Amino acid sequence: MEMVIEGVKNKEAKDIEQWEGVIVENSKVVKINCRDCSLTGSVHLEWLPSSVKKFLVGWNHKITGTLDCASLPTAMKELLLGINAFTGSIGLERLPERMEEIYVFHN
Repeated sequence: MEMVIEGVKNKEAKDIEQWEGVIVENSKVVKINCRDCSLTGSVHLEWLPSSVKKFLVGWNHKITGTLDCASLPTAMKELLLGINAFTGSIGLERLPERMEEIYVFHN
């Protein structure tokens, strides 16, 4: 998880179980909810744990990165990246099979 947010500038170093917005079940991260947290910097989606089902970082305005759908966890069901500064094209044909919702507007 630390590698996912390596480029985020305004973060606190804590044990992952203490991260606000992170849900851990059976010692595995299943949800990351950092919507509208005023985060800045880059995130590396390729380092998301394979157990993550929901990754929600919309409405931060200044998060950057690229979206390589092939590198998303196969367990991923919901991805919210809207209202940030992500770049590049999205290969929708490479989305995880379990994906139910994806929001990438205003990037």
